[in-house]
Formats: sequence, C-alpha cells, structure tokens
Amino acid sequence: MASASSDVVVVEENVRHETTERVRVRVHGCTSLETNGISEGGDKFWDSSAVQLAGREWKLRLLPEGFATGKGTHFGVAVALLPGQGIVKARYKLAIVENSQTLTSGTNEFKNVAACVAWGRPKALTIADFKSLAAAHGDTLTFEIDITTFGEPTSAVQPRAADEAAAATAAAALAVVKDLGALLDGGKNTDVVFRVGDEEIAAHRLLLAARSPVFEAMFAQHWSEQAASSSSSSAEGSGAIAIEGTAPAAFKQLLRFAYTGCLEDDALAAMADHLFEAAGKFGLPLLQAAARRQMLSSLDAAKVCDYFALAHAHEDEALTDACAELVSADMFAVTQSEGFKRLSAERPLLACALMQSIGELKSPEGRKRKRDEGEGGAGRATDLTLTAEKVKRLKVGELRTELASRGLATDGAKADLAARLEAAL
Repeated sequence: MASASSDVVVVEENVRHETTERVRVRVHGCTSLETNGISEGGDKFWDSSAVQLAGREWKLRLLPEGFATGKGTHFGVAVALLPGQGIVKARYKLAIVENSQTLTSGTNEFKNVAACVAWGRPKALTIADFKSLAAAHGDTLTFEIDITTFGEPTSAVQPRAADEAAAATAAAALAVVKDLGALLDGGKNTDVVFRVGDEEIAAHRLLLAARSPVFEAMFAQHWSEQAASSSSSSAEGSGAIAIEGTAPAAFKQLLRFAYTGCLEDDALAAMADHLFEAAGKFGLPLLQAAARRQMLSSLDAAKVCDYFALAHAHEDEALTDACAELVSADMFAVTQSEGFKRLSAERPLLACALMQSIGELKSPEGRKRKRDEGEGGAGRATDLTLTAEKVKRLKVGELRTELASRGLATDGAKADLAARLEAAL
C-alpha cells in the first residue's frame, strides 16, 4: 500500500505579488501504487493527500499506467488543483529529488469548479525506469513541487474536509466503474441484443440510450419497427439489432467504455483506429478523443494513409493536419508504403486530397479559409432552422447528431446522411 508525507517551505516572495512555495512529497511503495481515482478520459491515477501551497490546495498525481498516449509503457505525472478554489494562474515545476530530474513544468490557468484540474506530462519516464529508480531507493521517492501564484494568495477552504470529500468522491467513482463493468460482464437483466458479425452481444438499453443519442435513436427506430411488424404484446424486445461495419472486438470495447468510461488493458493500443471509427459512428466523443490521442502518438509512414482516410471520413481536423505534417516531413517513405499504394489504387481522389492537405497546412490563407468555412459548425446539434445549404456544411458527427435528435437512422456515408437529413427538413 502506497503512502505519502510532505513538508512545505516558502521559496520566494516579491513585490509583484508572485509567491513561490515548495513542497516535497515522499511516496512510499512506489512499485506497487494502487490507483484511487479515474479521469473522464479513463486514465487511472493515484493522488497524494492534499498539501497547501501559495494559499491553495494541491495534490501530486501519479499515473502508474500512463495517460492514454503512453499507456502501458510510460509513467505519467501531474500537479492537480483541488476543486472549489476558482481560477488560479500558476507556474509549476515537478521534479524527482533522488535523481534531480525535472519531470514537467509550465504556466497554466487552472480553472475548476467541481473536479480536480491537473497539468502534467503523459510520458515523464518509462515505467521500467521509474520502478528501477524506486527500487534503488528503498521503494520510496521524493517528488518536489514548486508552485508560483500571481496575485495576493487567498486562504484555502477547509483543507481536511476538502481532502476527505475528494477521496470519497474518487472512491465512489471507482465503485461505480466496477459495478457497471460487472453489470455488462454478468449479462443480467439485459433487454437488447446486438448481432455483430457472427456474435450476439447483450446489453441494457436504458444505459446506452443515456450515454449516446445515436443509441437512443437506434432503439426508438428498432422497436417502432418491431411494434409495427407484430401486434402481439411480446413484440417489444424481440429481434437482435444488426451492427454493420464494426468488428465484434471493437464493439465490445465501445460498450465497455459506454458503461464504465474505461477500456480493457491494451485495447486502445491494439485497435485505436477501429475505436475511433466506432466512437464517431455511435456518438461517444470522449472515446473518440482517447482513440485520436493514441493514433496521433503512434502515427508513422505505414499507418498515415489509413489514418488519413478515417480523418477524412469523420472530418477530424487535428488528425488530418497530423497526417499532412507527417507526409510533408517524410514524403518518400509514405509514397513507398503499402498504405499509399492501396489508397492510390482504391481511392485515387482521396490520395490526391492527402497531397492537397499538405499545401493547405502550409498556407496561412488555406488555414484561414478552412477556419472560416468551419465557423458555426459547433453547437448545431439540434438546430431547428436547418436548410439544405446548412446541411452541406455539417460534419459527419454533426449530421449523425441531427439525425439522432430526429429519431432517424445514423448509419451510412456522409452523402447518405446528408440526403436523409435533407429529406426530413
């Protein structure tokens, strides 16, 4: 069981009301850290007890399995501001005393109301190096945190109560994750069955509908058709829902994320592209964001064309730009890859679009035009004033959200989605 102790010293105060304080947090049992919280993105973390620095409460946050981008290989670190302390602009530095290594530093505006806000480094050092360093120092390491705040410090709010409340909240979140995972795995009281490939997968309609408007619309359409095809009282709930274009393994992980906000170990690294596509299709933006981060971290010449095709289909600007940057930096390797040859043979227009995106990325005018064309895209999920012209400018995810809000099917390519939505106007 890991534990921690700490002490605080004032490092510097000056006439500009910049206050720098330092705390050293000694973490015992580093090689066997047990996580006590989980982020919205599904990253499990260990938080120290709260410490007061520059008039506010902070925690050392360690991620034994890393953030999504470094999961399984790298150890993550962060400085977390406890909730309920308003907006805090602070400069931070986090280091390991035993080897005098600075792990992360920066200046950020910590904005929080109901949850901890953490800033740090997803790949601070490899898990192997961290465990080796800890073992060399009796399984105890000292983390040094420097916090500089700007302006007059304010007194922290009930440190012991805040610490206990945060710990209770983290424990409750982990319990919910565990219980919902058991609900999915146990298969009890399920009321919907999906046919995915050769497999049938049971789930709970209410939970999935609450998590995704796409699932909600899918269920409404399915059971409406079931009721129309049979007048018997047992019609509702009969018949499996066919899922096309998604592999069973990816769909199972998507369901797990919908239930728990987590994935099985190594699932993200093994099928990030499949999860990115499935998450976009079924309206789970947090999962799609996690998959995108994994794809960006593993992007190379062999994968870039396949990833660009996905980015193009989902109109994902961040992934599109990353693909363009890689192609621009390593054009020869990309054009010699099997992925580029396959893309050129099967989808020549998309291969041309990949090359064109390089020019757009480098051109300030092209980027400005791209931003101007995208203005107004966000926040139109339930726009009741849609016109055919507006529909043409919607992205794939926005089209699916609009269709789902109207109880319409959300499958198909972008052209199919647009035509279906235009017909409903």
